[in-house]
Amino acid sequence: MSLTLAQASTIVDVALKTGREHKFMPLTVAVLDAGGHLVAFKREDKSGILRFDIAFGKAWGALGMGLGSRTLAGRAPKQPAFFTALASVSGGRMVPGPAGVLIRDQDGDVVGAVGISGDTADNDEICAIAGVQAEVDPRPGMHTGGLYESAGREWLVKPAPAAEKALKIGGWNDMRVRVEGPHVRTWVNGVPAVDYVDPSPKYEDGVIALQLHAGGEGRMRFKDIVIREIK
Repeated sequence: MSLTLAQASTIVDVALKTGREHKFMPLTVAVLDAGGHLVAFKREDKSGILRFDIAFGKAWGALGMGLGSRTLAGRAPKQPAFFTALASVSGGRMVPGPAGVLIRDQDGDVVGAVGISGDTADNDEICAIAGVQAEVDPRPGMHTGGLYESAGREWLVKPAPAAEKALKIGGWNDMRVRVEGPHVRTWVNGVPAVDYVDPSPKYEDGVIALQLHAGGEGRMRFKDIVIREIK
């Protein structure tokens, strides 16, 4: 399966929309196919003229090494000689900074990569991922525990009715999320909410984040956060 222009354009538009929702600095987004060729690109007004080269370099480097650019950025300080050699053999095209994310098809094969530059590396990466989120909403009937994707597919699956009823309005709630590859399960206060296998996951790496949506005043508090790698 190859990356189509329509798919690449959607990735660019969703990334820019995410940036505007978060009020990030003007962004530049580049989407490459598996061969490293540019498929879609946009540079927002007032985004610097070097941003294209940086965004392209993040995506190109991810494709060249088969790893997300955040992983590459983490390895660079530990292997300076190797990354100096990479810079040379790549003709300076590789940028080992976060926000270069591989794009995979439903079979797990790499079909391209997206690179973004314009704000901090972490904020750029938020827009590059725009991935699946486990919903938390303090209001009844708003599908806490369900899975939503802001990159175009919207609601992937809504929670079981029992989990909707388990939400404690106005009090502390316990949310558990277990992810094993494309298999995602969630619980709300111990009640199973979702057991879902994504038939077409878009990303293979990224970050775990707590997100408060734009669009109005919101107040959230979190405590006792535990992240554990599944072996």
